[in-house]
Amino acid sequence: MPAKGGAPRWTWRLTQRYYAELEVAISTAIRKRGGDDELAQLLHGIHRMPGFRGVRGQVAALRRHTVAEWRRARDGAECPHLPPRVQGFQRYTAVKSVPAELVIERVLKGLDPIDFEWRRNVAPDATEIPDVSDADPVGAMHEPQETTADA
Repeated sequence: MPAKGGAPRWTWRLTQRYYAELEVAISTAIRKRGGDDELAQLLHGIHRMPGFRGVRGQVAALRRHTVAEWRRARDGAECPHLPPRVQGFQRYTAVKSVPAELVIERVLKGLDPIDFEWRRNVAPDATEIPDVSDADPVGAMHEPQETTADA
């Protein structure tokens, strides 16, 4: 599938048969009385498909089909079941990790195993968790303090 103004590139796409089945399922759910739950579930599944370029284009086309079919069958009303946008492709991003020993230590202290502040404050190679005050009921981390080599 060629990119805009570029050479052909590899991508994933839905098969023509499956794409046609989805179009029919959308039309049937819209036309059927009480089919709103079925349509909402169908659209949720379609929008959770992998975000490869070819699939994104097909999902966008299915969105256009849904809007046109809904307006035709429901006298121009807006479809309330469409998610706000098509999900794009997510590239791998590095994830910070915390050694299991530190999680166990928190549990033994009666704290939650994972402090969501760690995502911002703990480096991937961290070897200790900043001390958590017993007076802090939510277990939030204290701001790290700078130390100098002289201290």
